[in-house]
Amino acid sequence: MRLGVREVAHLFEVTERTVYRWVREEALPAHEVEGQSRFHRAEVLEWATARDITPSPEIFDAEATSPETSIAAALRRGGIHRLAPNDHEEALGGLVAHLPISDVDRTAVHEVLGARAGLGKTGAGDGIAIPHVRHPIVLDVADAIVTLCFLEHALVFPSEPAPVRTVFVLVTPSVHAHLTMLSRLAFAVREPHVRAVLERRGTDAEVLAALELVEQQSVGRAAPAEAAERAEAAASEQFRERPANGVDLREPEPRSRPAP
Repeated sequence: MRLGVREVAHLFEVTERTVYRWVREEALPAHEVEGQSRFHRAEVLEWATARDITPSPEIFDAEATSPETSIAAALRRGGIHRLAPNDHEEALGGLVAHLPISDVDRTAVHEVLGARAGLGKTGAGDGIAIPHVRHPIVLDVADAIVTLCFLEHALVFPSEPAPVRTVFVLVTPSVHAHLTMLSRLAFAVREPHVRAVLERRGTDAEVLAALELVEQQSVGRAAPAEAAERAEAAASEQFRERPANGVDLREPEPRSRPAP
């Protein structure tokens, strides 16, 4: 869905003047349509997530919470694990080992993450790290997978300025899914009751319950989106399907022969 300046200002609880300043000075993606600024919801999500800015849950209207976009459901697929690594390399190996993917994919993901000299994470504060918006891991999986690892001791990763004890890893079937799930995850971990559970390293049931509560509350505060809006939002992301810094390990589509 294309948003106007007023809608973007409402989503971030700022003035329209601030939105125009973000466009000029902070690279907020905007498109001129008949002389007016318009914004793609997915691009606004990416921009906000990369800058650690929390929008209103209404921004998720374009894709209402479902088993495909639910963080809690994705975490059930990926699992919650507790590790005791001695250094960041051992932690990386343990994280990848717990991903519910094939051994071939696991080897490739480990090599790619290792080549980045770390997890490519965005610090969420308080020792919590989530995937970076520009570092998707795209595999041939049916639905998104979120794996959560609690580290027994805080460790410093090359990509992180502060020690980390809680790490989320995200595997998705497409770059668009990565952006959607990452935005939901970034929003969820900023919620006070979710953060409290993560900080005290709660039980699996407590973590899942906290995430489910966030999703239920966001659905209650946001209206359902029209199918046409979802289609437009997805179409707007087609140009992102091959990110420069991500890893896409899906099998390539067979090329059709040209007509004689």
